[in-house]
Amino acid sequence: MNKNETKTKIKSIADKKDEGPGLSEDSKRHKIIEHEIKNHITVIASLIEKIENYSLNVDFKKDISYIKTALNACENLITASSQNSDTRNTIINVHWLLKETADIFSGNKRRLFKTKLHAKSHLFFGNRDIIKSALNNIIINAVQAQRKKGSIIIKTYNKKEEMYIEIKDKGTGIKAELLQDIFLQGFTTKTGGSGIGLYSVKQNIESCGGRIMVISKEGKGTKFTIILPVYIE
Repeated sequence: MNKNETKTKIKSIADKKDEGPGLSEDSKRHKIIEHEIKNHITVIASLIEKIENYSLNVDFKKDISYIKTALNACENLITASSQNSDTRNTIINVHWLLKETADIFSGNKRRLFKTKLHAKSHLFFGNRDIIKSALNNIIINAVQAQRKKGSIIIKTYNKKEEMYIEIKDKGTGIKAELLQDIFLQGFTTKTGGSGIGLYSVKQNIESCGGRIMVISKEGKGTKFTIILPVYIE
């Protein structure tokens, strides 16, 4: 397969859309996997954009490792489409995941991340791929909604035995009458959107014993809050 054929194949996967209601459970699962593949492709595209801004330097190898990780995630998702997903749980450093994701998107000069990682307890016991997927979805949404100027704020803190993760942008915001529907499968405000992203985020977070909330004002921005039980050593 030549380079152009490869690009065409990737675009074909990334551009697939939900075909409407009445899908079987297998079809729904495949749609979610397709959406996640699209997100990983977005990560790869952002990294390529970042790499183009500099010659070989100390950050090059790190960014290449991120690209390899994203590509491996795509391969794992394709494998998962034909068998049961890996449900192994492990201890996760959520701060590390947040820093990694913010670093990936920091190459575009229009985007400025401000991290305020104040949670003293920031370990979580669960499926790393599920949590990383949820965080990627929210941060990608923030990046896509962001206007030319402004910052995306990532903040963590603890309340009792829970960790709060806030991801706030100063983007286009969401109309008040639409907020109650954004986690519904098939609902989207994006042109060409699948309506799978936030639905899968909510499903994934709740499957890990967490919950998610959103506050938004049209023209001002959006704040998502993910709440997870902390791992107590």
